[in-house]
Amino acid sequence: MATVSHELRTPLTAIKGYSNTCWPVWSALCPTR
Repeated sequence: MATVSHELRTPLTAIKGYSNTCWPVWSALCPTR
């Protein structure tokens, strides 16, 4: 079970870090508000 949890957690961490990095750039390029 720990292996499955780790396998799921790693991509989620990468996606979270990627979205946190790109969100300011994306919001600056696409000012919807």
